[in-house]
Amino acid sequence: MLAAIKRFGSAKAVIEVIVERNKPIAPCLMQGKAVGQHCQWLEANLVFHVAHQLSLRGVPAITVHDEFIVMEKDKDKDIAEHLMYSEWPKDLPVLAEASWNRRCETQSGGFSVF
Repeated sequence: MLAAIKRFGSAKAVIEVIVERNKPIAPCLMQGKAVGQHCQWLEANLVFHVAHQLSLRGVPAITVHDEFIVMEKDKDKDIAEHLMYSEWPKDLPVLAEASWNRRCETQSGGFSVF
């Protein structure tokens, strides 16, 4: 942080640069640790959802953090990619529905994940 303050002149300037460089998620920044905890919870549930959907489709997969290891068969890879990048699961809340969230807006109708 000290190097950043030296580079930009003040802690406030560093924060302004961080917010500017992260414009798409800027309204969600500096909202307290509840935002980060909620995002971690969502990610864990998304990983479970994708792994569960893969198992229902007969695609063997191993999860490593937020990654999926599947066999190199085109069919398995295509199914895994479709599940990872398709719409947001209907049983998971979106950020806009979080009780702590007053300002964040999300793309609940087609949210891309990973």
